[in-house]
Amino acid sequence: MVNTIEASEIARVPVADIVRLVLDGRLATVETGCEKLRFRSVFVCPEEIRPATQEVISERGMSAKEVAAELGIQLLAIDHLRTKTDLDGQPFLKGIKVANVRGTIRYCYAKEDVDKFCPKYVTLQELADNAGTSTKSVSVKLSKLGVQPIMERYILRAKIFRRADL
Repeated sequence: MVNTIEASEIARVPVADIVRLVLDGRLATVETGCEKLRFRSVFVCPEEIRPATQEVISERGMSAKEVAAELGIQLLAIDHLRTKTDLDGQPFLKGIKVANVRGTIRYCYAKEDVDKFCPKYVTLQELADNAGTSTKSVSVKLSKLGVQPIMERYILRAKIFRRADL
């Protein structure tokens, strides 16, 4: 157990966010000391802070890490899918802004939006798995047919195709 200021440094979460977690009852272990010490008189377990903070974000939607795992692509690709647009001019994935007290913005994603992405797009790996062949052979076949990925492979670290193009 450490005071909120030290916990902030350990968990890399602003003190105000930790206080909000305490007031909302999201931390299981909280103790108080001498009131004259203010924030230094509130003791919390730093190991509880990160999961509690992630839980607050997850209540608003899926984290980028969860989306990446569900889609079977790298975490880096999620940001590109949020910022780049499809043929309709809409982002591939719509992000929900979540800001902490310092103004640091993180994005989460509605489960419904992720579920809408899956029927529209497919990864090269998924196509290869379904065909029971290698990604190289599927890629060659798609190239011969003139089917292009939605973004360059080096951007997404994967090839993702529009199912309608297949």
